[in-house]
Amino acid sequence: MTPDTSHDPRIAIWNAWRQTALALGHQVHAQLQETSPVTVHGRDLRPDDEGVGFQFQYMLAGDLYNGDARAAFYVLQIQLKKRARSIGWEVDAVPVIERADNSYQLHQRRTFAIPLHQHQRLRSTILDDVANDAATFFAAVSAALPFDGVSLQTQPVTTTQA
Repeated sequence: MTPDTSHDPRIAIWNAWRQTALALGHQVHAQLQETSPVTVHGRDLRPDDEGVGFQFQYMLAGDLYNGDARAAFYVLQIQLKKRARSIGWEVDAVPVIERADNSYQLHQRRTFAIPLHQHQRLRSTILDDVANDAATFFAAVSAALPFDGVSLQTQPVTTTQA
């Protein structure tokens, strides 16, 4: 569903760019599918409390880390942010592992701030930087290897209970 909050100037910009942002997210999925059986789910952000944009959740499910984990997620969020004098893109990505004990291990967030009119930079950030990072994450998870220097046997960056 496309946001319809008319008082926020980001809404009109998002409405014009939503399909492009969705296409970029689906291209990341296509790239990931070349090496891992990753599924994708997504949703529009709620403008009133989450921002103006879209969130993709790429997921690899199964018996991971010798049964110590159930699923691995790579969460990508593309949104428009108000800045001091302008509106720009913010791309956030967070690798997450769902452990067998129902807790979640969040790895370091990757954040990219991109000026609104730098369309090629937005594209290359998502299709190169983010897609490569996601592929590296899923390859490490599939091989039961540490990612970001953190393994399931060491202290996670952040753990939350479901």
